[in-house]
Amino acid sequence: MPDDGFFITDELHRQYLEEQAMGKIIDFSTSPPSLAERARVEVTYEQLIGIERRWRNGTLAITDCVVTRQRDELEQGTATTLTAEQYLDLQVYRRKLRDWPQTTGFPEADQRPVAPPWLTKQEQ
Repeated sequence: MPDDGFFITDELHRQYLEEQAMGKIIDFSTSPPSLAERARVEVTYEQLIGIERRWRNGTLAITDCVVTRQRDELEQGTATTLTAEQYLDLQVYRRKLRDWPQTTGFPEADQRPVAPPWLTKQEQ
């Protein structure tokens, strides 16, 4: 065992793992290690706006490839991956993403525009 190591029982090890799974951290500055609450990181309103704008911009970028593929398929006259209804749903979703910062729910993550259910399969 290393010089700075210590022995804990199987029961204590199990308890540490269970508590970690529920959001606690193991404080190794005590001997034996103890459990502690995870420090809450305070985010300013301006930081929250930045976080949500980056999420929105990233989501628009991810859906760009779906739009590009659909347009390419239409221009080539080949069968399209999306139905006309799905493509319309996608464009409505993208409009909601662009408009989201001007809505009353912004920048709350639980108020984000909701993607069409089929979209996650298309992005893979």
